[in-house]
Amino acid sequence: MTLALEISLLSNLTVKSMLEQKNIPCFCKVGGNHFELAFQHPLPAAVGKVTGWSTEMVDARAPAGGGGPYTHYCFATVTLEKTAPDFYRILDLSFFNEISGWCPIVVEGTLAAPKPIHSQAEIDEIDAMFKDKKLTKKQKRTLGAKDNEPGKSDPHR
Repeated sequence: MTLALEISLLSNLTVKSMLEQKNIPCFCKVGGNHFELAFQHPLPAAVGKVTGWSTEMVDARAPAGGGGPYTHYCFATVTLEKTAPDFYRILDLSFFNEISGWCPIVVEGTLAAPKPIHSQAEIDEIDAMFKDKKLTKKQKRTLGAKDNEPGKSDPHR
């Protein structure tokens, strides 16, 4: 999946210099079937439309927020490559999330690996809560991945 940006930028030295840079600061708004990327002062002010994306693709790489018209409303960085007048290929894109930090969406022109839903520290904390508890058969089936560890067997399989 290739992400692209459709945006009208002036043809001047400032824009030319900006497009030669990596990780240009920007602001992203994702909601419904809209994905906008905006440049603000001190860069030339402009807003463009991102194409080639899906909600699932973005949500797998950056945590979605709630309670408003946008699932993602965040500072970001982007690296662009001009492909045609007013069209740019997105080479790098990362969102900033106040809890999890930088969330890569695109790296070197390809989609970044999805972010795990839970960090290893969270998984360890959940495991510790249930360490000495007896689980029901349903809970054991739900946690089936733990039963597949080497040296453990599941009599129900």
